Amino acid sequence: ADKVVDTDEHRSEVHPYPGILLPDDLDTNQPTEPLDNDKVFRGIGWAALHSDISKPKDDFMVMFRSSPYGGVSHGHASQNDIAIMKGGRALICAGGERFPQHGTPFHNEYAQQSISHNCILVNGQGAINRDGNKGGEIVDFFTQEQFGYVCGEAENAYGDLMTKSRRHLLLIRPSILVIVDDLATPEPANFQWLLHAFEKFDINDSTVVSKRKGATLTGNVYASTNLSISQTDAWPVAPDKGFPTLTKPLPPKRWHLTAETNEQTNQCRIATLFTVQGPGEEAPSINIQQEGDRVQFEYNTLRGQISLSPNASGVIMIDSDQGGFEIAS
Repeated sequence: ADKVVDTDEHRSEVHPYPGILLPDDLDTNQPTEPLDNDKVFRGIGWAALHSDISKPKDDFMVMFRSSPYGGVSHGHASQNDIAIMKGGRALICAGGERFPQHGTPFHNEYAQQSISHNCILVNGQGAINRDGNKGGEIVDFFTQEQFGYVCGEAENAYGDLMTKSRRHLLLIRPSILVIVDDLATPEPANFQWLLHAFEKFDINDSTVVSKRKGATLTGNVYASTNLSISQTDAWPVAPDKGFPTLTKPLPPKRWHLTAETNEQTNQCRIATLFTVQGPGEEAPSINIQQEGDRVQFEYNTLRGQISLSPNASGVIMIDSDQGGFEIAS
């Protein structure tokens, strides 16, 4: 995270170990085939959406995980998890890290758990950890010139807690990201929607802003029920728990945002419309209006609508010069 490299000054080089296998006359300046802006790896449950992968200094990128392998080995209980970067600057990150070493209380009880990721909790409980049979699945994906889309279903990862946990991500190039969570439980519950960042969020009613090294991510949060949004920089588990004589410096604190339903419900739809701008860039010109259970937005010549009703079959509707489409629940 946060490693911004000037590709014009740091070209690829053949280092000693690859050099054992590669020919000595390897030309690293040869043109390469264009890379896809969006890619999915269904077998492991990972996807990446980019505004322009060929320009890393300007690229708006969201990583997504909904893995059938669950929280085993190096995997965490982080189903339908996201990370967001702009020009290599981490705007949405994990809430914790492996500290002070593998298998410590901070690592096992916090960093591996859903609460340390950009996920959903039900009554404060996350996905099941350390069970390879309790994972998620990427159920849909498409890529077009202006759009990248991925959808994950993580209901299985929560055991009996949920009957539906579906997250839709739609990247509208170059600067818009729509995330919609479709959630259902067998019994009424409170839902917690989580984000983490290196720097303190700016919160104003239902608008949340994350900043990092000149990049800004602004999110407008909507839901089918009322939400309360809060943040803290406190760790729920002390990083030095179990190590009273630890001399190693503690990890820098991060900020942890929670949007929680005010009332219990067994169905909930939470939608967030993000815009991003890098250092020196102007904020995207977007018009957003909410009318009842619909959020309508206009971005350049594109018109979109998000349905907040958990019973609506349609989730996101798009009409643009490149044609229209509807994303179903």
